Amino acid sequence: MRVRVYDKCTNSYFISEVYAIINNGYYKKYLVVKEIDGKRYFRLVEYLDKAKSNLPVNINVISSIDLSESWICKKDSDLKDISNNLDERDKNDSFYLFRGYDFILEQKDFLIALLKGEQVAYELLRGNEKEISTKLEGWNYVESEDDIQNLMGIFHGFHDSVLRNLNYVSGSGKDEKGNMHLENVRQVSMVFDSLWSNSIEILFEGVLVLNLRPAKDNYSDELFTATIMLKDKAILFYDDKVKSEQENYEGTWINALGMRWIFLDSI
Repeated sequence: MRVRVYDKCTNSYFISEVYAIINNGYYKKYLVVKEIDGKRYFRLVEYLDKAKSNLPVNINVISSIDLSESWICKKDSDLKDISNNLDERDKNDSFYLFRGYDFILEQKDFLIALLKGEQVAYELLRGNEKEISTKLEGWNYVESEDDIQNLMGIFHGFHDSVLRNLNYVSGSGKDEKGNMHLENVRQVSMVFDSLWSNSIEILFEGVLVLNLRPAKDNYSDELFTATIMLKDKAILFYDDKVKSEQENYEGTWINALGMRWIFLDSI
């Protein structure tokens, strides 16, 4: 699972894999990794910003791709040897539910330090465990200006390309038994054909805004160009040239937490 994390102390965002989710609901916290002065540290971040009355979130889920077998779930009765080391008079400091990688729970002293609000060096807690990445092989992830320029160069700036199809997946709906499940997947898939390149599929993850404006009857479907930019570790995509973020843009545009692409003949 990959998330975008808001750091209140620096008023900035960073991207991290999730190593554990502590508790649930109002008391939920995510175990993430942040780089500080060239070194990485584990830290627990509260899901909700309780200092504000409307309870905005500090964690935005980019992708919740199926987790590995080492992602485990333990409840209150299994966690007593750790929770007994905590001052749980305030439930914000409690520890009653663990969902995460097993090696995190096995290192009790480090986990207790994290639960008390401390940071733990990445190498200490990770130990001999493999580097964790839930990114999918074969896909090209757009996370930097270099990634943007690489795609724009390969796909010739979207010049003379057309949007063949677009598909939105919310993640919510009924299962085969008729039970309703609610999950914020929020993915948009866009397939582009071009006269200058092989066709590509772009997958936007954690979509915040989707504005679709088909070409008018007396206009061509072909794009002249497109714009991709980064803001607060999120992606902005416009189907024409723009110089800065435009919430009132009159064409097709997307704001999403993640973006990846692939040549269709690679699938």
